[in-house]
Amino acid sequence: MLRSNIRLRIDGLKKLSLIILIIGLSGCSKDECCVSKDITSSTVGVSTLNNCNDAVLNMQISSSEQYSIIGNQVEYDNNVIGTCHPHIDFTQQQLIIGHFYSKKNVLKFNYKFYKSCEPNFYKFVITPEYVDTGLNEETIAYYYQILVPQIEKIDFLKVIFSEGGS
Repeated sequence: MLRSNIRLRIDGLKKLSLIILIIGLSGCSKDECCVSKDITSSTVGVSTLNNCNDAVLNMQISSSEQYSIIGNQVEYDNNVIGTCHPHIDFTQQQLIIGHFYSKKNVLKFNYKFYKSCEPNFYKFVITPEYVDTGLNEETIAYYYQILVPQIEKIDFLKVIFSEGGS
């Protein structure tokens, strides 16, 4: 009798282990298990640099593209315009700069920067913080800038605007 109870318990444990193994192996697809890593702490806002107190208006990109990734001094000198033009060490950092149009008055932008689990894929989430002074008659171009580590290569950058500002 004791021997059959032990055998039943062992058989039950084997079945339970097999069920757990099957569930573990079929838990999720690659896309479902892909979790982006927040690397915002490795970034620097341009507005914290010298002579760039109002970078949302005073540091612009000459391109009509939504954003540009500037990775060297020549690209920087040829494409970045405005009164805010700080020194950037392109051996350590690269500049992501783009524009955002709004009738609201933007005080600043808050950022989150994520590295996807896909190689060379990044996500840049931008949340404008507004000054509560009503709406402008005209739509104004505001510029966002962030310095990110000199990453091996950005094959894909998804820029997302999040309405969460005041």
